[in-house]
Amino acid sequence: MKIFYWNINKALTNSRTNWLEKAISEKDPDIFCIAEGPESIADCNDFVNQFTQDKYYSYYSPTLYSDDVISKQFGWNKLGLKVFVKEGVTLKSRFSFANQKIEGRIIYMRFEKEGVMYSLFFIHGMSKAGDDLNQNDFVIELSQFIMTKTINKEDDRIIVLGDFNIEPWEELLKKKRYIYSLFFEKMQNYYSDKPIKRIYSNPAFDYIQAHTNQDLIGTFYNESYISLFDFPLLTNNIKNAEFDIITQISGQDILIKKNSKDILVDGFDHLPITLKILENGTT
Repeated sequence: MKIFYWNINKALTNSRTNWLEKAISEKDPDIFCIAEGPESIADCNDFVNQFTQDKYYSYYSPTLYSDDVISKQFGWNKLGLKVFVKEGVTLKSRFSFANQKIEGRIIYMRFEKEGVMYSLFFIHGMSKAGDDLNQNDFVIELSQFIMTKTINKEDDRIIVLGDFNIEPWEELLKKKRYIYSLFFEKMQNYYSDKPIKRIYSNPAFDYIQAHTNQDLIGTFYNESYISLFDFPLLTNNIKNAEFDIITQISGQDILIKKNSKDILVDGFDHLPITLKILENGTT
């Protein structure tokens, strides 16, 4: 099982779309999620149609019910996620609006792989600049949503994958290799009769620590700093998971080194990431 996530930045261009097509073709994910990109309903519809021509179908896009009265509650949001699933993946949850939060910035799906159940949450977290809902409220809402969706599913393996947009996490990761999310700890009062599933952080940091010769430090870049914005949180019952930060597609570097500065081609500000789940030694 391969799961792919990429925040491709706003104002989608043809060259960025080509990069994305290459990444999807080469990595061949079972499920993939795209953050940002199209900035209008028409462009988003075109984008969804482009990636559902072959073997994928759209599980969620923010264009759903965009012109209906229901849009007052589930309206168009250019920052909403776009989630695609390969034909043949055994989903155990059909999409409904109960499986999304914050106008499509949190998307939930449940699937089965080799008899194992997974609860998967894609996210696009709130930033410090310009979002009405602040980061702390977003993470609290995310934690409540996870608790709601996974209650009475004690055997599920939980994945939270996406752009967390929370800068302090990097400092926490530097201090301790694994951390508990305090937000999940605090929710214990609401679910005192249920064991809290520990969600650990962070496979990306483990990867970087294990490859000391890697120049790559994080998944978000600009000229001033680099940071670990994009990563998965995994419950400790997930075995044999591999995590990739993709820096090259079709022999071309996404990350370009120029004058000792790390830059991303064509205005990308995030690198794509792939989570590979291996069970019993098989992909």
